Amino acid sequence: MAQPRKPVPAKLVIAQFSSSWEVLLEAKEKLANTFGPIDLESFPYSFIETDHYALTMGENLIKQFLTFQNLVEQEELKKIKNLTNKWEEEAKHWASTKNLKVSRPLNLDPGLITGAKFILATMKDFSHRLYLGDHVYGEVTLMFQKGRFQIQPWTYPDYQKKETLHFLELARAIYMSQWKRMNCFEDKKRI
Repeated sequence: MAQPRKPVPAKLVIAQFSSSWEVLLEAKEKLANTFGPIDLESFPYSFIETDHYALTMGENLIKQFLTFQNLVEQEELKKIKNLTNKWEEEAKHWASTKNLKVSRPLNLDPGLITGAKFILATMKDFSHRLYLGDHVYGEVTLMFQKGRFQIQPWTYPDYQKKETLHFLELARAIYMSQWKRMNCFEDKKRI
């Protein structure tokens, strides 16, 4: 029988998108104040892979990925998702003072990188998602195999983009380097 062991901490990744640069900058500052220094950020890009958000968030969405220097315990993902959802609600009030004409000015999607996978948090259940508690599900969006992240049948189109995969692989390399510096490789298979 295997002995229970605490999961290793993971690297927090947050994808943020909005039609407003001002909202993104405000969110980025709030994220850094809460989760610690940002150690990697993608170039902002036009989020055109879906029109799912057009009615609530408007046109010309800008998306950006951020990672944080401080590692987090994996069980914190559900708490982080609920917190980012709360901030999305708060952004509605803030955006209304800026005369933004959208009902949802901000979307924050937290996820975790470990040595083996990229996990995305969601409030929506589906066949390939596991319930984490507190209304949050976890999805293994990408698996790290053969030296790179591998796309799954359910991986969202923008997470399949070469630029996104490169960013997440770079974030994983930083994560692995953090572990080496901390001398925490007592069992590499756990990562």
